[in-house]
Amino acid sequence: MEQSGIGTIFDLEFYLLQTGMAPFLITFITGLIDRIYDILALAGVPILLFLASIQSIPKHLYEAAKIEGATGYEMFWLITLPNVTPHIITVTVFALVDTFLTSPVSRIISDELNVQHWGLSSAMAWIYVGTIVVLLLIIGGIAKLLKIGESHYEN
Repeated sequence: MEQSGIGTIFDLEFYLLQTGMAPFLITFITGLIDRIYDILALAGVPILLFLASIQSIPKHLYEAAKIEGATGYEMFWLITLPNVTPHIITVTVFALVDTFLTSPVSRIISDELNVQHWGLSSAMAWIYVGTIVVLLLIIGGIAKLLKIGESHYEN
């Protein structure tokens, strides 16, 4: 059985074993709980960024759209999404950087540094950084191509 994660806080594995549940089901249930906890733990900052971006859209845009007879669908596609898109790109970059920092490759590079394989770890790190830079440039190019980040309203 796995000995880490949120499932061990209340010793969930012990209680499930006492019920006579099969060990593979216990592993599945505790793994599921751990995944849900990880998703909730990592979703806090993106949720706050999206909430702030939605709240920063001026209300008079929605009022004017309602007066003009726009439906909720049209208001979403023509007001909300264009104004939230820069924040979507920001969250995407944050998630990409976090993914690269917590990936197994960065752990391998760290392990190689700990055993003093300087050449191998240095080469791996440069390739890794190059990959990150290329992906960030692609995201930036797509954002520029779609003209994301331009102001869609006047203050």
